[in-house]
Amino acid sequence: MMRSWSISNVNARVRAKMSKESQSLLTAYYATCLSVTSAQVIQIMLRGRTNMMGYLREPEKTESAITEDGWILSGDVGYIDDQGYIYINGRIKELIITAGGENIPPNHIEALIKNELPCISNAVAVGDHRKYITVLLTFKTYIDPDTGYPLDELLPETIEWLQGLDLHYTHLSQMLHISLPDTLQDFDVNSVNIQLDEKLQKALEEGIERSNLNAISNAQKVQYFRVLPHDFSIPTGEFGNQRHEEHNDCDNNILIFYSIHIGPTLKIRRNIVHQKYAQIIDSMYKQ
Repeated sequence: MMRSWSISNVNARVRAKMSKESQSLLTAYYATCLSVTSAQVIQIMLRGRTNMMGYLREPEKTESAITEDGWILSGDVGYIDDQGYIYINGRIKELIITAGGENIPPNHIEALIKNELPCISNAVAVGDHRKYITVLLTFKTYIDPDTGYPLDELLPETIEWLQGLDLHYTHLSQMLHISLPDTLQDFDVNSVNIQLDEKLQKALEEGIERSNLNAISNAQKVQYFRVLPHDFSIPTGEFGNQRHEEHNDCDNNILIFYSIHIGPTLKIRRNIVHQKYAQIIDSMYKQ
C-alpha cells in the first residue's frame, strides 16, 4: 500500500513511500523548500513549472498563496531528514501555541497515542495558550448506519484490547460506569461522571507514557488525559461535513464550470471540540 500527497494548486506527481509511525514520508520530482514562517514552525513550499499561475481574478488570494519568487505555500508543517525525504506532521492552522510560545503540531501527538493504544478511535491534543499538553480520548464503538450517531456497543478490537487487561466489557457505558440515553441528540456530555477501573486507568496512562517517549520535545509530552462518553461523529458535531457546490463563471468569453461534491471529511472540528468539552478540558488544568 502506498501513501500519496497532493496539493490542488500544483499539477505534478509526487512519489510516495511507506509511512513511518503514521507520518507521511514523501519525496517529490520537483524542487522542494522548507520555510521557517515563525519560531519552530517549518512550512513545506513547492516550486516548479507545474505550479499554478494564481487564482482567477483573486489577486489577494493569489498573493497569500504564492511568494514573490514563485514558491507555493502548502500550509503543511513538516521537515526533511538527512536522506531528503519530507515528513508531514500537521497543518499550520491546527498548530497549538503553548503559553511558553512553543508551536506544536497536534497530529503528531495524536498519532503516537493511537499507535500505542489500538482501542482509541480519536485523540485530540489540547494546549493552546496553556502551560502543558493534555488530550481527550474516545474509544472505538459501532456507528449507527442510519443516523450516523455513535452507539454504545464496543468494536471487536476494543473488546479484545480490554480482554488483554482481564476486563470483559462489551458496552462503553459499562466500561465507563455511566448511563447513556438511547439517542445522543440532546445528550449533555457534562451530565455524567466517568469512572475508570484501576486496570484501565493504568493501561491508558502507560500508553500515554510510551507515546511520550517519542515526543519531539518535553513541551509536546502529554501530562493529563480524559476519556469522553462517546465517540466522535458528524451528528454530534465533532466531525466536519462539506457541502455540494456548482459554479458557472462566464467573463471575457471564457466559460468556467467546476463542481465540488465532497462527502463527510471526518476531519476533527477542533474549535467545536474545544467548546463542547470545555468543562472537561478545564478540569485537566486545575490539577
